[in-house]
Amino acid sequence: MVKSTKKPKTTLNKKTNTVDITFLFIILILVSLGLVMLFSASYANAYYRNGDSFHYIKDQAIFAIIGLCAMFIISKIDYRILHKFAYIILGISVVLLIIVLFMKPLNGAKRWIILPGLGTF
Repeated sequence: MVKSTKKPKTTLNKKTNTVDITFLFIILILVSLGLVMLFSASYANAYYRNGDSFHYIKDQAIFAIIGLCAMFIISKIDYRILHKFAYIILGISVVLLIIVLFMKPLNGAKRWIILPGLGTF
């Protein structure tokens, strides 16, 4: 009897920490277009109200950078770990949506949670 010298093929789950360049490129294009649209729609209003045409875009750009950093951090976490917390995250989201219903209007909108001393969320 002759033994085969070939090793059996096995499929290993290799963790790849590579970034999907196409997806990243699409996200960056959408964020950039959103910032450009915000600037084109609000520069006159920002100039007359605040004396700075870039008032709204600066705030939004900071939030966009924070969001992109959070995206990179969360993308490094294994999705199976996040799956364990899905019901907790859903519960927190529902509670926050209910809290918004009882907040007083801010600038005519009831979509803000007012945190005393910290600002709005």
